[in-house]
Amino acid sequence: MDKVSPIAVVLAVLLPVFVLSSSCEEQNQSDIRKSRLIADENLRLTTELQRLSRRLDEQMKLLEDCRKKQETEVQKSRELATSVLTDLGECKEQNFQLQEENKNLRAKLKLLQDEIDEAEE
Repeated sequence: MDKVSPIAVVLAVLLPVFVLSSSCEEQNQSDIRKSRLIADENLRLTTELQRLSRRLDEQMKLLEDCRKKQETEVQKSRELATSVLTDLGECKEQNFQLQEENKNLRAKLKLLQDEIDEAEE
């Protein structure tokens, strides 16, 4: 019986150790799986973040290009408006001069018509 007792004691001690160690191993494997899944997710998210960051940079460049183009178009529009207003002012001045010339020519024509009418009488 003396030999059975130490074997029973050894088995009684070792059995829980094996059970606990296998449980810990399962726990470790589960933790490793979770860690790998988290690492994979982090990698995926990092890649997605980089892709979105590049896309944002592209969009910001396009926005800046659009703003520059808009500024150019606004400047051209201002120059055109100034030119049109200048031309309009010149046209008004020419119109006024032509009206004056027309009035003077009508007056001369009337004088000549009156002279012709007097000469015919």
